[in-house]
Amino acid sequence: MSFSLKTWEQQWLTSLGEVGGLFQKLLSDSFIDQGPYFNKKGNLLMSIEDQIYAVDATNGSILWEHKTDKDVKALVYSENNNSLYVGVRKSNKLLVLDPSTGNDITPGKLKLRGTLIDIRPR
Repeated sequence: MSFSLKTWEQQWLTSLGEVGGLFQKLLSDSFIDQGPYFNKKGNLLMSIEDQIYAVDATNGSILWEHKTDKDVKALVYSENNNSLYVGVRKSNKLLVLDPSTGNDITPGKLKLRGTLIDIRPR
């Protein structure tokens, strides 16, 4: 959802799925698991369970979506090399996506020794 801070009017609203069950609706603040991040073009990058979305920030249209085998555990956007790094639950492989198209650009097999929990800038 995008709204004007000046007039408080809604500019666009995009549906990316539904919050499941009454219990989740009552206790969850948001159903976005990872993100949102903004790429170089200003588009929103986010994940919800096993889906990764790129949403155009100007009109709310979905530019691309990528489905993984299991839930996304970590989603990190790197502005330096313009890549989207994805850690999937109970997987020892790192997935690298092109943030403008959603295509898999993983160079070979990147294996993790442990889990991708969180990455912080130095």
